[in-house]
Amino acid sequence: MKMTYYSFLLLTLSLVYNFLFCATAAMFTGMESGFAAWLMALVYLITGVPGAFYLWYKRLYSAAKNDSAMNYLWFFLIYLVHVAFCFYAFIAPTAAFSTPRTPSRASCPRRRRWRRTKGPAGCTRSACASSP
Repeated sequence: MKMTYYSFLLLTLSLVYNFLFCATAAMFTGMESGFAAWLMALVYLITGVPGAFYLWYKRLYSAAKNDSAMNYLWFFLIYLVHVAFCFYAFIAPTAAFSTPRTPSRASCPRRRRWRRTKGPAGCTRSACASSP
């Protein structure tokens, strides 16, 4: 129980640290997605701490208090999902968060010509355009 309590405190501390320092610094240093990072850190803080308390810490506490095998099973399953999500968030695969890619030259039919267009931020992107 003591180690689980320390784990819960460490989760709370890391989410507060994530919100106060990392996301706020990203927002004020001019990162393109600074506000989105700050907002997601706020959502993780607001939902993560009470969610962890009710989903896995309270389950383990009631399992230890009542000596219930089923509550231990639910704790281990939910804690396993929580740890898997933490590893997924730590690795942050870019395929899950990236936008769809622009078409390549090979994907343009013969009737279309290849051109470069200006994106919303002035960045050039490739696109297939119909030829007149």
